[in-house]
Amino acid sequence: MKTITSVIALVATAFLFTAQAQTSQMKFEKTVPDSLLYMMPAFDNGRVTYSDGDFSTGRFNICTLDQTLRYLDGNGNVMVLADAASISRVNIGGVLFYHYNDMYIKSVDTAGEIILGVNRKMIINDSKRGAYGSESQTTNITQVNRVDDTANGIVYSFAGDVKYKMQERPFVVLKNKVYEASKSSLSKCFPEKKDFIKSYLKENKVHWNNVQEVQALFDLLKQ
Repeated sequence: MKTITSVIALVATAFLFTAQAQTSQMKFEKTVPDSLLYMMPAFDNGRVTYSDGDFSTGRFNICTLDQTLRYLDGNGNVMVLADAASISRVNIGGVLFYHYNDMYIKSVDTAGEIILGVNRKMIINDSKRGAYGSESQTTNITQVNRVDDTANGIVYSFAGDVKYKMQERPFVVLKNKVYEASKSSLSKCFPEKKDFIKSYLKENKVHWNNVQEVQALFDLLKQ
């Protein structure tokens, strides 16, 4: 078992958010409600499982802005684990998240060993760059002036009409392997129901980035 302290020593790059060393990202984050900034309502007891099978425990949460796994140290300071590539999955307060392509996929439903998951991400958008990510299903939009996207090494600093909005995308997980929701991935997860999936999609238009539409199909497949 790894301790959080030893993980930091191994990656040598975790950073501390304090009043003395605030970044523009932290200033921005303070303007965002925690219900939008984090995937969980609060930091909670959890367990990180690494790709080598090792694990560590602590009080965790996941930031929707930069998709970083964060935890509270002994003094209550928010820390960020920088070596995300070694993380396989995280359990926070009994909720399972899979790490996939620099995102965290939250388990929201199951059908035996098959899991329906959702990634929630804050998307930065402005008139010059266009949407940072895919189109959002939600309408919660707020203007911002500057934000550092630490995960991707990008600094957004705009004087014009800059906005953020929340995006949710559906995924499926089979035997701990994550797939983007699609006809192909659902057929792979439910091979005995390929004909049903084909028939359903002929009669119903499914937008594969729409959580509700994918959930509706998933509900039928798990019956």
